[in-house]
Amino acid sequence: VIVQQAGARRSLQEAKLALKEMLATLIERIGSMGNSTGRFYDQVGAYQAELEKATDFDTLSRVIKGLLADTQPVRTDIEQSREDLMNARRKVEAYEQRVKQLEKELVTVSTLVQKDPLTHALNRRGLEESFRVETARATRYGTPLTLAIVDLDDFKILNDSLGHLAGDRALVHLLTVMQAALRPTDVVARIGGEEFAILFSTTDLDDAVAAAERVLSELAARPFQHDGASRVITFSAGVTGWVPGETLEQAMQRADDTMYRAKRAGKNRVERA
Repeated sequence: VIVQQAGARRSLQEAKLALKEMLATLIERIGSMGNSTGRFYDQVGAYQAELEKATDFDTLSRVIKGLLADTQPVRTDIEQSREDLMNARRKVEAYEQRVKQLEKELVTVSTLVQKDPLTHALNRRGLEESFRVETARATRYGTPLTLAIVDLDDFKILNDSLGHLAGDRALVHLLTVMQAALRPTDVVARIGGEEFAILFSTTDLDDAVAAAERVLSELAARPFQHDGASRVITFSAGVTGWVPGETLEQAMQRADDTMYRAKRAGKNRVERA
């Protein structure tokens, strides 16, 4: 994914550079035509002066032939420049479409870099970016921000008894239940193994604890299905409020310590810091 991201950025830069070089060449040609046109105007002035003095057909014929001969390069320049302008317009439109496509691909690839490939939740990088945005919002508006660390209970036993494929599906099941029980604005990230983090924006500690407990209730109501058998999976969670000025690592450490307290207290529960 990182290679794709670098490739999209490189292609975007190449497209913009090619467009810039093409326009520079066109401007140079138009400038050259301007010089040619200027010389032509001087020649026309000379012919005009000669025409005013003409008293015979030979002189008039010579003026006409001279004008035809001298205007030919100008006509050629104008026709060529007009064709160049039309080609430039078509190329600009093509480059514009290509740049838009590359920018869209770059956004898509950047999003993939922040996603966990198994569950499609955010990964640690995505969590860090969301934390940066949410802490800035909380600081600006003075609203609460809460963090929960969620860890599946007895995940190793599930893996050993049902296999790693079942373990992967259990993680996907947990995320599905989380997304159904939480608000669309709540940020869920897989931060390692069977461990997830949840950022609750504009949510105080009591409401965040209630939301985590609601997820536990939903898990009990929606057992994990594997090979025709149902199995209730549970988690232990630690919830803490973000303290203005602290880092993500500091908040996560406090929530993580609280989560392990829930494990020691019997699992399948939510504790607050």
